[in-house]
Parts: sequence; structure tokens; C-alpha cells
Amino acid sequence: MAGLVQHLVLGATSPGRHQVTERKSRLRLTRFGSHENVSQHKKTPSSSISAEAALQWSESFEELMKNSDGVETFSRFLHTEFSEENLEFWLACEEFKTLQSDKKLPSKAKHIYGLFIQADAPKEAGCCCCCLPQDPLEDRQAWTQSVDKVLASKAGQVAFREFLRSEHSEENLQFWLACEDYKKIKSVPEMITCANRIYSDFVHTEAPRQINIDCQTREKISRNMSQPSPTSFDAAQKTIYCLMSRDCYPRFLNSDICARLLMTTPCLELI
Repeated sequence: MAGLVQHLVLGATSPGRHQVTERKSRLRLTRFGSHENVSQHKKTPSSSISAEAALQWSESFEELMKNSDGVETFSRFLHTEFSEENLEFWLACEEFKTLQSDKKLPSKAKHIYGLFIQADAPKEAGCCCCCLPQDPLEDRQAWTQSVDKVLASKAGQVAFREFLRSEHSEENLQFWLACEDYKKIKSVPEMITCANRIYSDFVHTEAPRQINIDCQTREKISRNMSQPSPTSFDAAQKTIYCLMSRDCYPRFLNSDICARLLMTTPCLELI
């Protein structure tokens, strides 16, 4: 937050930078859209924020969160760090605590859980080691044996996804897991619905979480979308699995995340 406040103070005291800052702000809004928990009618370019207001926010995080302009500006900052889901989750929780109707609580809680907390949540909030699924019979040391051991473990999936998130490539694991669920579907209508969702989320050229596969595989999937089968995504899933196994998994073993979870020396020294 200190970097954000410093930027706002400097911008507020340097008139020559106002127009550049405003243009960048408009460009950022065009690219990312507005924050769903902040008024869509109120846009506050950082150049219009006074140095006094920015300095007041620097006193504490609570001061920043009390101010609507502060929330809007902080949201834009988090956009640049690919972590806006943390603020969205916090705001959703604040709203949840104000609900007075007992009838609304279950549906709102379910909405927050599905959006931010469950393993395949579209805006999953950052996890910490203590939040991982616990299994007293699980041997986390087995994660060092192969990526299959990681993928076979719920805690391993969460840890690996957190690592991939740090590399901005979590869509690989999300796609792989979606394919695993897809192959279990028996109902044709459900298969069609799920296939179209996977295609639009991960495969389509304009997909928000587009995976890195070759053009031939992508085109073949596109042609078969009218009549999806249980094997529709097999080739793409294999490609992503190889990418995770050969490229991402070795780095995961050397990561602080893995070392912290095993509560020992870095994972690479264990194999």
C-alpha cells in the first residue's frame, strides 16, 4: 500500500503528469472493466485525488477502506497485480456481515463460497498453508516423487495452484481438473453443457483463461464442439499435463511454497 500512496502523492503534486496519469487510468478501466463492488458510475482518476487524502490513507489500511475513492483506487492497483479478488472477497464479507434477513444468509454465503473459496472458484482468494485440506494419513513427502502425487492430493492441488498463481499460469491446472471432471460425466446433455463451458473458458481464442496449445489441437476441438464426446479434450489435456510435469513441477519443488508445506529443507533436496 505504501507504493500506491507514494504514487498518488507524487501524482497529486506534479501537475505535468496529470494528463498522462488520467490517460493510463482510462486505459486500465477499458482493459479490465469496473470493480463489481464499487459504484460503476463513479470513476476517480488517481490524478484527481489530493495529496492530503493520499497521506491520510497512509495512516492505516482501515483509513483507506473507509473512503470510497480509496477503495476504487486500491481496486485498480490490485488489478495491476492480478490480485483484485482479495479486495472483492473482503468487500463481499463486509456486506455479508450487514445482512439482517436470516433467509438471505444461506444464499449469500453459498455465493461467496462458490465465487471465492472452493477449489475451482473463478475468483479464488489467495490461500495460506494453514488453509490447506488436512488429511492425517497423507504423506506430503510423496509430492516430491512425481506431479501425479501432487495432483492426486487435494492439498497438493491447492498448493500447486497457489504456486502456478504466482507464475500467472494457474489456468493450466484449472483446465486439467476441469477435464478430469468432464470425463466422469455420463449424461449427454450435461456433457454438452460442460464441454461448451470448458471450451469458452480455456480453449476459445478469446477465452479469459486461454491455455497454451497448438493450433491444430485447438481447431480440432472447435470443430467437434457441435457433438462433444468424452475424449474431446484428451489431446489438449495431455499437452497441458506435459507442460506442468516438465516445466512447472520442477520449479514447484524448488519453491518456498513447497518447502513451507513440507516443513523441511527445500523439496529438491529430498529427491
